[in-house]
Amino acid sequence: ESSDTNEWNAAAVRAEALAEQSAFDDAIIAGNEALTSAVAHFGTNNIGIAKYLRFLGGLHWRKQNWRDAEDFLSRAVSMRERVLGSNDASLVTPLNDLAGSLFNQNKYEFAEPVYRRAAMIGERTLGSNDANLAALYDNYANCVTKISRLSFGEKEEVIVKYKRRALRILDANSGSDDLTVLRILRDLAAACSDLEKRVDA
Repeated sequence: ESSDTNEWNAAAVRAEALAEQSAFDDAIIAGNEALTSAVAHFGTNNIGIAKYLRFLGGLHWRKQNWRDAEDFLSRAVSMRERVLGSNDASLVTPLNDLAGSLFNQNKYEFAEPVYRRAAMIGERTLGSNDANLAALYDNYANCVTKISRLSFGEKEEVIVKYKRRALRILDANSGSDDLTVLRILRDLAAACSDLEKRVDA
């Protein structure tokens, strides 16, 4: 085993251990060392590096460093696309995370198509009752509420459609978080009420 591989393994193990201790600053330093060693050893088109880029994006997410999270997650998605193709099921969660990092920077117009793409890939590859889709639909609906180019009615229709889809999936998966279900029900009820008021007006 080469010294590059040993260096990568040691730094990766250290970064993951620090992350588990919530020592995110130190974990990021160790993670960047691991990434540098991995790229030197494996090259840039490697699925393991894509996974590690997502890991680093997740660390920055935990620190609410949204711009840095966006950078690492975007690189993770791009590398995964090069290695596995643009419609692979493993893109769904990284795309959802990337969209979330954009949403948290108030980049709603950029986040919306990323959420939509993740949903389209998920629907084709994961199955209609996959639990990951419930969170994705919920996130997408929340993002749509922030899109200024959409009319009031367009927003409410999307919210109702995707919140209902999320609830259906949550109902099909036992052990779902009751607080999440209650929040989605509240959002859905508000959207339906607004639509009814619009029709009656």
